[in-house]
Amino acid sequence: MEQGVVGGSNDLQVSLNSVGLGFLRENDAANGYPPISVSTQEKAVVAADALSVELEGLAQQFSRLRSNSKQVELSIDATRRDLSSHQNALSGVADQDLAQELAQLVKSRIEMSQNSALMTQAMSINQQIVNFLL
Repeated sequence: MEQGVVGGSNDLQVSLNSVGLGFLRENDAANGYPPISVSTQEKAVVAADALSVELEGLAQQFSRLRSNSKQVELSIDATRRDLSSHQNALSGVADQDLAQELAQLVKSRIEMSQNSALMTQAMSINQQIVNFLL
């Protein structure tokens, strides 16, 4: 199963599974997809087999979507924990270092927000694919 990485190179990265393109079967004998027909018992058996293969592919894609969703959730939780530790560190900083630490925290938050936005977009695209397939 192929994996891709989402996130910035200087921040949290998430490995996601490739999902595929979904149910794209067309009745095209030249591409190995003859028309589905149930006009005879033999053709109905062939049609049932073809649909079974397609449904197994969709089930695999749904499984990958669930896995991707879980990975994104875990990454968001890790980002929240990291943010919390930054906030705790900020509370213990002396007044003279406050401005410098605050600037670093703001920078980290911006990077985390960007990564969260990328992960949210990835989840949204996966959900749109699922909705399209259904």
